[in-house]
Amino acid sequence: MSLIIRLAAAAGLAAVLAAPALAQTSSTALNGQINWGDVVADIHVVAPHGTPSASAVATAAGNAVSGANTVGGLEAESGQTNTGAIAASASLQSGNVHDATVLATAQSNTMQAQTVNGPLTIASDQYSMGGDVNARGTANIANAQTLSAASSAASNNAATAADHGDLNANITQFATN
Repeated sequence: MSLIIRLAAAAGLAAVLAAPALAQTSSTALNGQINWGDVVADIHVVAPHGTPSASAVATAAGNAVSGANTVGGLEAESGQTNTGAIAASASLQSGNVHDATVLATAQSNTMQAQTVNGPLTIASDQYSMGGDVNARGTANIANAQTLSAASSAASNNAATAADHGDLNANITQFATN
């Protein structure tokens, strides 16, 4: 057998053997989270007068999970339970500044999952039982050309996306706070 024929046969055999591995584009993810304590994020920023830009950002999360498959499908199961209080507080104090930003966000349970070119099948339970979920943003600025301030608080949230794929979701959310 000539060298070219042997190389062609070997390349063909390698392609056939590799095909099942290349076809495995689905992933499985399991998540279980329990938080029994309080979560607090607190920041106080004092910027000098004349500062070009100043910001204060606080983020508090009891349980958080994120998963993605950018080349195929994803099957996921997630359980999140939070029994503590969640609090985020951001404050900014200054004289004259050009740009000022204050952001505070508090999440008891948060989940995100996405796929590209494949199905997303997800079963998720989120339980927020117990303490309050609070976010507070404060700006004490003498003068600013641009001032941005935002606060958000949520007991449970879920974000899902299946780009070029089916989305099958069974999501249970429960809160007593």
